[in-house]
Amino acid sequence: MISQLPIAHGAGSVHEWLNQFERGLRTLKGENGWFPRFSAATHTVIDESIFLIHSKGFSKWEEALAYAGSQLKGFRKEIDIRKRTVFGMPMLVPQRKIQYTPEKVERMASPVWIRVVEAGGCYFPMFGIYRTPPLKAVEKPMGKHKGNKSLNGRPFLVPFKEVLDEFQNHLRRNEFTLEVHV
Repeated sequence: MISQLPIAHGAGSVHEWLNQFERGLRTLKGENGWFPRFSAATHTVIDESIFLIHSKGFSKWEEALAYAGSQLKGFRKEIDIRKRTVFGMPMLVPQRKIQYTPEKVERMASPVWIRVVEAGGCYFPMFGIYRTPPLKAVEKPMGKHKGNKSLNGRPFLVPFKEVLDEFQNHLRRNEFTLEVHV
């Protein structure tokens, strides 16, 4: 069965790589894919994911990775601190002496993955944005702080869809215009 998967590695262009990648995803998760769709997942899944690739390549993989990192970092600076929890928890905010943690589990991995794709002698930054189930987070003091009444530990719903949609639009405005949807 594995021989049915197309190989994107070694593609002569980013468009060829993208085509092979999309065919592979469709083999796994398409209408007649190997694995069924999850209607209600309890963890991050590939269903309803989106992959965004920068339209221009870099000459070195380090440049492509640095560019992707700068896009994520820049976006995180633009949004409210609580919304940043979408990108993984626990999240420590030393300047405010607080941390955000998932309500019922120890940690939550980011639904945003960064990858560098090599195609046609260039390196392209790519983001994978995966669907994740709703989750609540709790804000609490870091370390041994007594009597901090403003941090009462009440949970709040993490706005995954809203923030991830904003992030996708941020990437599109910054030339991540090659897309694959699952």
